[in-house]
Amino acid sequence: PQTLGRMNILPFKKNLTDLVRGLRNNKNNEQAYISQCIQEIKQELRADDKKDKMIAIQKLSYLHMRGYDMSWAAFNVVEVMSQAKFTAKRIGYLAASQSFSDTTEVVMLTTNLIRKDIMSKNQYEAGLAINCLGSICTPDLARDLAPDLVSMLTSSRPYIRKRAVLVLYKIFLKFPEALRPAFPRLKEKLEDADPAVVCAAVNVICELARKNPANYIPLAPTLFRILTNSQNNWMLIKIIKLFGSLLPEEPRLAKRLIEPLTTLLQNTQAMSLLYECIQTCIQGLNQFEPVMKLCVAKLRMFVEHPDQNLKYLGLVAMHGIMAYYPKGVAEHRDLILGCLEDEDTTVRVRALELLIGMVNKKNLSAITGKLMEHVSTAEGSYRDDLIEKIINMISQGTYKHVSDFEWYIGVLLDMTAIVGGQTTTKGKLIRDQLLDVCMRVAVVRGFGVEKSIDLLREQRLAADNPTADGMCEALYAAAWILGEYIDAQEFKSLDLTEDVMEAMDAMLSARAAAALPQHIQAVFLESSLKLFVKAASCALPVKKEAAEGEEENGAGAEIPGEESPRMKEIMELFDKKLSQFTLSQHLEVQERACFLEALVKIYREVGAEQALLLDGELLGLIDEPMNPVSSTAQSRVPLPEGLDLDTWINEPPPAPRPVSVAGTVAAGGDPSLAALIGSFGGSGSGDFNGGGYVPGSYQPLSAEEIERRKAERAARQGGNIYMLGGSVQAPLSPTGAAPALNPAELGLPSDFKLAEDRERERGRSHSSRSGRHHHGSSSGSSRHHSSSSRRSDVKVMTQEETPDGLVDVKSPSSSKGSSTRARPDDDPLSQISLADIKDTETLQHRQHRVVAANPEAAGMILGRTSSKPASPSVQSPSDKPREQQHSSSRGSSSRHSGSSGKSSSSSSSSSSSDDKRRKLFSDDNVGVYYEVAPASSAADQAVVTFFFSNRGKKLVFSIEIEVHSPTWQRPADAAAEGPVALSFTLPADPKARSQRFEARLTVPSTMANLTVPTSVSYMVGDAPTSGAEGGSSQHVVKKELPLVLFASAFIKKTPIDQENFVKAMKGPLSKALLATSINKCSISRAVRKIAPLFSMTVLEETPQRASMYGYTVAGAHVAVLIKEEGGRDNLALAVRCSDETLCQSLIDEINVMFK
Repeated sequence: PQTLGRMNILPFKKNLTDLVRGLRNNKNNEQAYISQCIQEIKQELRADDKKDKMIAIQKLSYLHMRGYDMSWAAFNVVEVMSQAKFTAKRIGYLAASQSFSDTTEVVMLTTNLIRKDIMSKNQYEAGLAINCLGSICTPDLARDLAPDLVSMLTSSRPYIRKRAVLVLYKIFLKFPEALRPAFPRLKEKLEDADPAVVCAAVNVICELARKNPANYIPLAPTLFRILTNSQNNWMLIKIIKLFGSLLPEEPRLAKRLIEPLTTLLQNTQAMSLLYECIQTCIQGLNQFEPVMKLCVAKLRMFVEHPDQNLKYLGLVAMHGIMAYYPKGVAEHRDLILGCLEDEDTTVRVRALELLIGMVNKKNLSAITGKLMEHVSTAEGSYRDDLIEKIINMISQGTYKHVSDFEWYIGVLLDMTAIVGGQTTTKGKLIRDQLLDVCMRVAVVRGFGVEKSIDLLREQRLAADNPTADGMCEALYAAAWILGEYIDAQEFKSLDLTEDVMEAMDAMLSARAAAALPQHIQAVFLESSLKLFVKAASCALPVKKEAAEGEEENGAGAEIPGEESPRMKEIMELFDKKLSQFTLSQHLEVQERACFLEALVKIYREVGAEQALLLDGELLGLIDEPMNPVSSTAQSRVPLPEGLDLDTWINEPPPAPRPVSVAGTVAAGGDPSLAALIGSFGGSGSGDFNGGGYVPGSYQPLSAEEIERRKAERAARQGGNIYMLGGSVQAPLSPTGAAPALNPAELGLPSDFKLAEDRERERGRSHSSRSGRHHHGSSSGSSRHHSSSSRRSDVKVMTQEETPDGLVDVKSPSSSKGSSTRARPDDDPLSQISLADIKDTETLQHRQHRVVAANPEAAGMILGRTSSKPASPSVQSPSDKPREQQHSSSRGSSSRHSGSSGKSSSSSSSSSSSDDKRRKLFSDDNVGVYYEVAPASSAADQAVVTFFFSNRGKKLVFSIEIEVHSPTWQRPADAAAEGPVALSFTLPADPKARSQRFEARLTVPSTMANLTVPTSVSYMVGDAPTSGAEGGSSQHVVKKELPLVLFASAFIKKTPIDQENFVKAMKGPLSKALLATSINKCSISRAVRKIAPLFSMTVLEETPQRASMYGYTVAGAHVAVLIKEEGGRDNLALAVRCSDETLCQSLIDEINVMFK
């Protein structure tokens, strides 16, 4: 009967069931069907039948769940919420919870409605209102309704008390001042008779304790009693989380919690409760070894569980225990190694992180071998993660667990062999490690040279599709190590020289020149140069001792020797292979190749003695031992007395003439304008340079400019071989420099000291190289270095060298960093103390005030009429700020139009000022103007308001518009593509109001002018009659128009005083300056034209000059400075900005404005 009755009442209306059925039947044309349904919903919302509105909002809520906007129906939602029936209230509150936000204007209308429903005798109506308040709560709603919600905590119905407690958390977030007066009532709910209320109170306090745990330590006895008596697992989880927040603030709680937590660990079967107990023990009971041992044993159950989620959580918790009880976790190494074979990648990654913490000197080799087996079978990103974890595991603490560095170099080379030409991103990491080990460990350099020769001779990495980040990066390290650390004396070994020749041939091969990246080719040529110089030092004629008895004094004689055959072979190799590099398309490679080719040519042309001198000079440049230097070494060198780095050594160069990018002031152009920019007199408000820059004088750098230059300098030093700092994986410079190393990741101290005496290091640099040679030759080959590199006392350079003259003076950056403290939380709730709450601290209902100061004005506000004129204290709509006028007009029209994109009728005088309107198109029939304003919801969105007016004597109808931009937010009732039809017509009445249409679109930049193509079409003629398609007096007009969104639309009017304006001129406004000239215009006319259109504050306006200031929504400062120059009505105008793009955009707009 009820269904029949409904069908009788709504014979042609669709309910929610009909809507869902229609969507299923129109899957191929769903968009058109939904558009039709939305049109029907709008018609139903205009009806007076309350049931129709209820069903319409119900259908609209369903469409909102499918992604369609319903913000345009906000007022209709409030209407349904205010109905008396519970069914309508439920639909209305659900729709409000879904669609309302902080920016919804009608939320303020729901205050009294929610208050009335909260106090309802029907507890389910009260529950609806409380639930909705938790979703749509704003600061105003929280402030107005907080007293009512606190009073609901004493309700006799547990259902209401529970929901009131839960919504209080949202109230505190929006209105933190309510926490202190409401906390005593909230604390009482911890001892409520209903367990659900207690659970709700624990939930709220647990969330509040995350903001400021110290406030809730006095609740520990009550919470402890609940912990020991409650059987509700979910409540126990929350209480244990709460104690986890309190333990760091009050360590004495730990001893009291040992017994209940260990009891729960041993007896509970709930995995969620067990996990929370373990997490709390890690946070506050980590100093008790038996508790940690019990936690590790329970976590083994998690890791062995077949559920992947529990296994992952177990590994995460074990990682937390590793910092406090590594011994206990290390006992389960086999279990964690087994996780490396798990199918879930996240489980494998967590297991890898655990293995890094288990490593020591004894098990490093075994764990690495196990992981290398997984590298050979792994693929994709997991293999890269595996390689990175292995390297981090071995290199942690500056290789503190490594005793055999030859083994580590072998591991790195095995990685290159396993991965080969497969896609990887860890080639640079392996390259950096090879370089770092050879730089820091001197005894392993000989072994590194041998392995580098083998790697270069194989040429497999150059043949396997090399990429910039692939394994071919290891060739970079091999070439650099070979050229840097091979000893010149080792060239006398024929076996080694043969190997070196093969390596040089591989580096200069056609495959290397064609396939390898340019920075690897560059280091190949640099290494070839070093090898050439070192080989030449062994091949030149040497002094030979005279034969016995040949001369009486026994002195040596210079005997010209023959040129070494090996040297001839090297030069022939260069002649044959260098040509392909001299023709390289890469400038760095070409330059190095040409230099090497010229050096070989000089070497051939000069004599033996000159060649010996040349080689000696070059050998001196590359024979210095390479040791790391701290990046802050220079800052620790004291300045000499009498040296002032802030004064000019010579006279500063003259300032260049200012040149306008806009083309209005070029070099050799208007000299008066150029002089204006340099000598604009007066105070800061009228000075183009803010009183700071004067041509021909020194201008001190600002703090921002200094920081910018420091950042650029640090970036330039990032790839310098002589500097330590930056990332371990930073790319090497193409000049062959070693990578920038991260001191933190390598375990380096923050302050650096002398690694050893610099003079002593220089004195024994040659002997150390010779010693390595003799050590190798004593065993018949120079390749045997394993005994020295496997010693337990291998020296690893963990400190950086500093320049001579170092004094123990801390740099400003280090002293500053040591005294920094953690900043307090910016959350307002964390700043509120709950100590000493007085009984007088209560929440009061806000009292409504009458703004008017006299009875006549009060009568006008309350709706009474008066014959007396209005009081000046009552603000008329025209006196409101422009933003309020826009918002009020949009809010009043949204009820009727239904969408921000829907057209509405308004007066041009009340909706917006004509000062900001720009003409888009105008002819004898129609005038189209537009106004651009930033959207209040997003800084990168623009609201474009189009104004249509009839300029002729015929009716204008069937108006359509389309903005050709992918970011245009089309109206909800419009089709997905094509033009949007506007519902209004323009009658042939000169007194008729202009019609308005709003469009929203996202702009890529608020600093640049943007042109958006726009199409407008309409029909002109007599109104079409029913049954007729048209008449001969009607015709269609279509225009393609450029819609220009000027950057000035995003400037907001910002008041500023003279003092702050002068500071801005010297600071952010000094970054960009452009100028232009204006002819036949007075200063007052220019100000009246620019200030309203740009929304700028006029700071100064005199017959001779003017200054204006503005601030954009993106945070950029803008200043416009005008001065009379070169006669009356001839002006010089300059724009100063904190952004160069914005400065260019504004000067272009001004040029168009005064053209």
